Amino acid sequence: MTPIEAYRAELRRQLAALPRLQRETIEQVVTELERARTAIVAELQSELSDARRTARTRLLAEIERQIMAWSSAAAQIATLAAGVAWEAGMAMVSAPLAAAGIGVTVGTRINPRALASVQQLLTDRIADAGRQAIARINTVITQSLIGTTAQSDAISQVAEILGSPRRRAQTIIFTEVGRAHSMATHAAMIEAADQVPGLRKRWMKSGKIHPRRDHVRAHNQIQLAGEPFLVAGEKLMFPRDPNGSAGNTINCGCMSIPVVDGSTLGASTVRIDRATGDLSLERREGLTPAELAVGATLDDAEQAGLIVVRDGVP
Repeated sequence: MTPIEAYRAELRRQLAALPRLQRETIEQVVTELERARTAIVAELQSELSDARRTARTRLLAEIERQIMAWSSAAAQIATLAAGVAWEAGMAMVSAPLAAAGIGVTVGTRINPRALASVQQLLTDRIADAGRQAIARINTVITQSLIGTTAQSDAISQVAEILGSPRRRAQTIIFTEVGRAHSMATHAAMIEAADQVPGLRKRWMKSGKIHPRRDHVRAHNQIQLAGEPFLVAGEKLMFPRDPNGSAGNTINCGCMSIPVVDGSTLGASTVRIDRATGDLSLERREGLTPAELAVGATLDDAEQAGLIVVRDGVP
């Protein structure tokens, strides 16, 4: 296997790591919520027929206990996943470069407080999802016990309400675990750039069925490690950059990867001068200079079969 083949193989492994981690984490959190939902519905079925104040107090306390127990378990699962994503984010830089024969040391200067801030955000947002569900359930239970909502309707409504923290938790975990990965990748990229002159990063669109149009347009955009990508009119240092707008970062599944000599872009090969870090394109398959369309959008390029080049850099 040649160095560039090893790079590609390692890159594929690293690109698969984050989606798998996000999927497995969400599955664990949803499983915990389903346990809580089953217990809560069973409790409702046995207790809603008793309209006494003491029954209401006890019932709501039990529901709150179940949901907060889920929130605690979900937060623990998610924060552990963020830690794994952090390590995987650094490996996104070091492992493919190492496979290509470029040894770098990363992680020695990364501030651990950055990971802690993401983990705290995960904990706070999951807890908030639980608290909002508790408040809505409180209203439904009260209406049932005073007779304004039928018992069967109350149970159905509570079951539906419990779908809300599930959806929110999925969004929170997908976004914030992905953010931890991207933050670590960026930090590792900056460290590696000190050791590899002219190191560049490349925006990779997600494999979603319905990706954001602007993120598809950003696909294959290459920038120096310390320079931002331009995505939907915003400057993002990496996918899910916390300085970006919510609409440009929430549920984003894109990746940032290191670019090495010999990596491919469209129908060309990227060539990097190891001494200067200068980047150029080596045309393949008989392409003409006119097919290197400076300033073309990705849509234009895809329709015409061209390569995207932004400000002279593919």
